Amino acid sequence: MTTILIIIICILSGLSIFLIHRGMVLVSQANELRNMLTEYIDREETTEKALQSMLTRMRELDINGSFESDDEVGYVFTQLKNIIEEYSKV
Repeated sequence: MTTILIIIICILSGLSIFLIHRGMVLVSQANELRNMLTEYIDREETTEKALQSMLTRMRELDINGSFESDDEVGYVFTQLKNIIEEYSKV
């Protein structure tokens, strides 16, 4: 009877050690994912600010609207403006 209890205690001890270790690994992975998510959010905010300032600067440079109304340059200007506006909506 005593040997059965010792075997059960050893098995439960081993299982406890394994589960504690696995829990620590999962917590570590969750922290890494949280840090990555924070980095991506910061990068997205930085990108959006850069795009907004680029659009503002483009409009400042094109005071008369000559670039925007030009066929070739206007197409690129309009496409960039649309991309920036679409990105801002997301």
